[in-house]
Amino acid sequence: SITQPVINSSKIAVEVMRHHFERLPHEEFWVMLLSQAGKVIREVCVSRGGISLTAVDVKLILKSAIENYASAMILFHNHPSGALKPSPQDDALTRKICEAARLLDIRVNDHIIITDGAHYSYHDNGLMPGQISNLYFLAKEVRAFAKPKIEHHLVAGEPLAQRKADSHGTA
Repeated sequence: SITQPVINSSKIAVEVMRHHFERLPHEEFWVMLLSQAGKVIREVCVSRGGISLTAVDVKLILKSAIENYASAMILFHNHPSGALKPSPQDDALTRKICEAARLLDIRVNDHIIITDGAHYSYHDNGLMPGQISNLYFLAKEVRAFAKPKIEHHLVAGEPLAQRKADSHGTA
């Protein structure tokens, strides 16, 4: 059996998804759904359009994410023209999907535009809405910071109220 890679960079994500976009004369919008561990659950074609645009329904993206128990996703679409620069419509759609996914606690790790010879990553260019880190895949880091700190001040026979009072310098 082939081990699935952890999708922790735009380069790996593009390697997995590029075959969907090779030599397409029209735009398509795909979503890579990811597990908490960053492994691919499913690749979903959300929309097929014309030469210069495709209509994307945010509800269908979120429906796929929920039905597949995705913890995160990466958005992909192609520019058959070869232009790598995101359009204002690309920017607006990215923001809209990120806002909707955030309400469901689903991370949007990146939005990647693919052309025949190259790709553009919103994340790598610091343009993902709400991006707080240069880390592509945050699950391990988030879990590490989310662990509660437990203080071990148990002294045999000492009442809890006394321990709290002593730690504040009062008796």
